[in-house]
Amino acid sequence: MRFRSYFAAVLGSLAALLAGVLLLNWLVDPLDVYRVLRNDGFNRVKPSYTPYARLAKPSQVERGNYPRLAIGSSRVLMGIPMQGSAWAADGSAGFNMGLNGADLRTVRELLEHAIAVGEVKSVVISVDLFMFNAWLDSGHYPYPLARLGETDGERFVRQRDTAMRLLFSPGVTLASIDTLRKQKDKYDKLLPDGSANPAHELRQVLADGYETRFRQFEDRLLRTGWSPCRDNRYAFAARNNDTMALFREILQLAHDHHIEVKFFISPLHARLLEMMDASGLGDDYEAMKRNLLAAIVAVYGEAMPGVALWDFSGYHHYGVEPVPQQPGVAMQWYSDASHFSQALGKLMLDAMFGAPTAAYPFGVQLTPANIDAHLQAWRERQAAFRAANPALLAELQQRTAAVLRDKQANGSACGGL
Repeated sequence: MRFRSYFAAVLGSLAALLAGVLLLNWLVDPLDVYRVLRNDGFNRVKPSYTPYARLAKPSQVERGNYPRLAIGSSRVLMGIPMQGSAWAADGSAGFNMGLNGADLRTVRELLEHAIAVGEVKSVVISVDLFMFNAWLDSGHYPYPLARLGETDGERFVRQRDTAMRLLFSPGVTLASIDTLRKQKDKYDKLLPDGSANPAHELRQVLADGYETRFRQFEDRLLRTGWSPCRDNRYAFAARNNDTMALFREILQLAHDHHIEVKFFISPLHARLLEMMDASGLGDDYEAMKRNLLAAIVAVYGEAMPGVALWDFSGYHHYGVEPVPQQPGVAMQWYSDASHFSQALGKLMLDAMFGAPTAAYPFGVQLTPANIDAHLQAWRERQAAFRAANPALLAELQQRTAAVLRDKQANGSACGGL
């Protein structure tokens, strides 16, 4: 009898503990999935969200059933606002599915998940040389995602496994405790619509300094982001990872499910474009644009109904914004060489959705009829920038050469394609 009483007491304590953990994670909601309560001083700020974004965002999309989605890497996360642009003019709800380091496979799997669980009507997707780097295959998504044709049993298992992670995992429980402890604006990194909080980002970059941030991202992309290889080779297909095939799958998903999709090539700062060119990747960048357009035409035809490819890269008014060297001075259009501000993202969305508001218009919708002229004009603006900035050009080329020398000794030994 004593053993039975002891066993019952242990089971009862365990059940109470599990119930307490469930209630804590459900009410505090550190990943902003359940939204039972969202109160100042209790759980409005979500300081521990970012490490679990890949778990949280698919669940938020499934529960929210958003007709508008932005999908992509940190450039989407930080630069694409879900409110205040021509894209949001109809008042429909939107969600930012941008994830740090997202590649084409991640984008493809997130898009299929969104289609399978909701009624997606309009999607904006970023594309850039980093995302098409076939040497950096991230593998499949780390958490359960919905698939088209999912059976009821498969859906039950997926939702059960996701709920277990959201409500019972030790990591999320620690995130709930952290949420209760850190209800201050300085920890408020993310908005409820999934996009980064621009006020928090500005505070962070002012603390770091723009020149420091620019150099960090310039060197990082040159060292491993575009190519980790010792010889700095770039490839759209390598080691059973064909990024253009993944892009065609994304196109086919959008086409088959009648989703309006707009792809955009990010407005990298001119400094980063110069380091890309100095590293020998300029031709690959141009090839990417041509390959993207060719893939779209192959799926949609030359009329391209329901799809658009916009190029916001180049040496335009925004992309040559001077980088402050003194502390406390904020940039308007960039937070570093790779990431643009939501102010610039709004201008991009306005252009893509037919209500341009930029004082200095930029961005070109690429078509088979204008691609050659556009790339020629792009190169002419590049030449003009170089002629006007010889000292900066020399400094960027020297830094590029130094990084490439280091890669020759410490880069990855990339084998055959």
